[in-house]
Amino acid sequence: MRRAGVLFCLFLLAGLASAQSADAPKSVSEADAHQHLAQSGPQPTTDQQKAAQDWFPIEEKCMNAIKAQAVQEAVDSCKQMLDMSMKAGDLTASTQLARTGSYQLYGHALLLADKMRAALAQEYMAVDEAHKCLTDKDQEYAMPYFWRGVVEDNLGQNDAALADYTAAEATHRKAIANLPDMKQRYGQTLAAILRQHAALLDKMDRTDEAAKLRAEAAAL
Repeated sequence: MRRAGVLFCLFLLAGLASAQSADAPKSVSEADAHQHLAQSGPQPTTDQQKAAQDWFPIEEKCMNAIKAQAVQEAVDSCKQMLDMSMKAGDLTASTQLARTGSYQLYGHALLLADKMRAALAQEYMAVDEAHKCLTDKDQEYAMPYFWRGVVEDNLGQNDAALADYTAAEATHRKAIANLPDMKQRYGQTLAAILRQHAALLDKMDRTDEAAKLRAEAAAL
């Protein structure tokens, strides 16, 4: 089944993205900006702070279910993760990132369950949420575009998928330029995106363009 193949061959990429989201360093200016926003805006309540902490073990359960291809468990646990993110709010950069990840992973679970239109809606919301706390120099900013592209690819929305893959690649290149010490890690993810992009171009008989992307991936 082509849809499952697209999703499951990229679980390693999902793991890389999750790890980078957790510990990739930010520039001083970005960190200062996020801190200023947190101090100047409404503060999370005690209940929201607790929900933000409770979110982490549910995220792990969701990701494990997706990797195990446990369809119903993935849908249920990832929806529970998204619900917990809603309880936590998105008043801080960290909870906004968690909300972005929640939309993304719930979208993965829905794609696994063959609910592609619902999956696409979640990935659109992930892109919108990413705009609240990230810029196009942040590697994490790229991933919602990539995963939305995966769903569009599965739906046969080729032009939209190409645009999202291209956006994800451009952000990775900027992130590498912005944080050269992360080149190896970001480069691995960029290479996987380039290969996925190339596979779609091959299906569209745009083999010369696909070859260029594969050459870039091989050089990373």
